[in-house]
Amino acid sequence: MSSARPSGRNADLHDRINQLDSRVLELQSTVLTKDGYVDRRNREDDHIRREMETQRATSHRLDFNVVALRSDVAQINSRLDSVDSRLDSVDSRLDSVDSRLDSMASHMRLSDRVRFNSLAHTISAPISSVPVITATGALKWPGYFPRTVWKFWCLKNRSRVHRLVELAEFYQLGGYKDWSRMQQTDMFANSDSSDSSDESSVITREEAVRRFPETAHRVLAATLGLVYYKIRNEVGEDPDAIPSRPLKRQQEKNASASPGSKSKQVKMPRKLSVSDTYLQRLINGPSVAESRSSGSEEFDELGWNPFSDVSEDAMSKLRSIDPQDIGAVLRALEQGRLKLKPSDSEKAGMSPAESKESKVSHGRLAKSLEKSDVPTEPKTPTQPIS
Repeated sequence: MSSARPSGRNADLHDRINQLDSRVLELQSTVLTKDGYVDRRNREDDHIRREMETQRATSHRLDFNVVALRSDVAQINSRLDSVDSRLDSVDSRLDSVDSRLDSMASHMRLSDRVRFNSLAHTISAPISSVPVITATGALKWPGYFPRTVWKFWCLKNRSRVHRLVELAEFYQLGGYKDWSRMQQTDMFANSDSSDSSDESSVITREEAVRRFPETAHRVLAATLGLVYYKIRNEVGEDPDAIPSRPLKRQQEKNASASPGSKSKQVKMPRKLSVSDTYLQRLINGPSVAESRSSGSEEFDELGWNPFSDVSEDAMSKLRSIDPQDIGAVLRALEQGRLKLKPSDSEKAGMSPAESKESKVSHGRLAKSLEKSDVPTEPKTPTQPIS
């Protein structure tokens, strides 16, 4: 009995010791020592360091990507700027094309009107108004424009010279400084050529039109597309004839209505006398003040003389004379009491004998001018143009 008790007691001690060992081990696992803390802190630092390096690499990669993205954005912006500049150039080209098309359309309209005017040559034929193309390509229309051929033909009358000046200024007729030299080739020879050249260099367009309405009339006809010689042939006027006052239509109607009645005597124009100053003006040409004076409204209608035997050359030299005195001058020419001074071109084609004879005839003419005036009465009737 005594031996059995110690063995049981030893077993209990052994179990108790095992429990204590397990408890100590459990306490050792739960209690943090200094070495354990250091090891644990080192492990955590290593983990944090690895994570920081990973984040740093990611940040560097993101920075590189951002730089690349910025370069791409800059390239895109430059390309967009180039596209914008190209679009602007395309817009400017389209605008220039539109302006050219508008200009072409304006020129086409202008050419159509000019071509249409070239077909108008009868008295009652209409004339299309011709505009002027401005620098912007727009059409500018004249304030006044003759609507028929007859109204255009009447522009060279003295009473309509202001309308001719208005149209000349609107269409900016060029070459007006040479009109005086062009006029001298058909008019009398001028001895003082230097004065005429100096005067033509400072003359204005308005003065040139008022002094040379016939030349301005022809230049305006060319600008409007009118065929001048066709209109002149239709009107029946010679190339350089001066419009004369037509007879009243009422007298013709009365004469045709009553053939059995007593025919009324046609009224003749008043008697005109050829004075020394008038013949001197015929030889030397009209003065500037006389050529600028405008006539009355009674010369708005044109007439022609079918019975005149005067040559076209003589009529060209009489172009600047007052129409009221043309009958007296023509009568003096037909009777041989008046001879015209040849021009420079005519002198060049004359033989020495003819030149000497011309000088003698002019000497006789000068002596006859000093003697007295010769009254004449024109008897050449004129016919009106309907």
